[in-house]
Amino acid sequence: MSRATDAWSNYWASGKTSTFGGLDDLASGQSLVELWGSYLGPISPGHVLDVGCGNGSLGQIILQLAQQQISPIKVTGIDSAILPQLDHGTADLTLMGGTAVETLPFEAETFELIVSQFGFEYAAIDEALGEIYRTLKPSGKVLVIGHHRSSWVCRDSFDVIRQMKEAEDSALLISVERLLTRLNELKIAGQSPAQDETAEKLRALVNGTVKELEDSAKKHSNPGFTIQFLNSVMTLFKQGKGDLEAHRDHLKEMSRSLFEYRERLDSQKNVARDDEGWAAIRASFAGSGFRVTRYEPVVINGYHFGHVIEASK
Repeated sequence: MSRATDAWSNYWASGKTSTFGGLDDLASGQSLVELWGSYLGPISPGHVLDVGCGNGSLGQIILQLAQQQISPIKVTGIDSAILPQLDHGTADLTLMGGTAVETLPFEAETFELIVSQFGFEYAAIDEALGEIYRTLKPSGKVLVIGHHRSSWVCRDSFDVIRQMKEAEDSALLISVERLLTRLNELKIAGQSPAQDETAEKLRALVNGTVKELEDSAKKHSNPGFTIQFLNSVMTLFKQGKGDLEAHRDHLKEMSRSLFEYRERLDSQKNVARDDEGWAAIRASFAGSGFRVTRYEPVVINGYHFGHVIEASK
């Protein structure tokens, strides 16, 4: 399992349902339900496959749309990441983690509909399309929405990556650990930090680094990551003179979370396509025997959300 897959497994294990960051409410909002409803139209009774399902937010949307139409369906979601066992409140939604779209464990012509939202583009495209074609019924349809490099989802992610690099380059977490260690040593020795040259230099270094990151945050359109990062660091000092090992554990957890967040964003950046890249995916659909019936940008509430491809056998 790759580091990126591990990072996604841990992300879904936290119970998150989507990956939209500061605009997370869009994932469960009516706009997205209406979007998929407009694309899918009447949903035929049968079996639906959700590729790159995460914790099943798209599957829930498909079931909601089918219920509105009184159309009995069941949805199976697959994801290469390991998924937690969650109660989705229905027996009609099954999620299978550790399952690659390039090697689907299903019989030929199993599904009436195959969908994906920000999942398909992570796969090896030609191999995935071969399996999708094999498991799709002759009258079936495929509809995928994927990352476009100019979408707000990707632009926001790219900006967070820049903020993360600034935080990493600042070495703030290292400086904070050094300061906390020195303060603990002085506490044990019964000495005042204010009279200790090393402690004062480290305190000045930490304060200066925080100020630099605060100034850098002002240059970003959405500085939410930097603000949250600094708040998490300063929590250690607001808690007072706590246990040094507890503080170190907090810093280690911050480092681990930052690393996994960076892995997820880097993987998103690597799979996001520009216009030329999406044209190549469209050509792969055609080359795999599909007839492409929809190919266009996805816009929600005036925001470029991604790119959509709809196809049939």
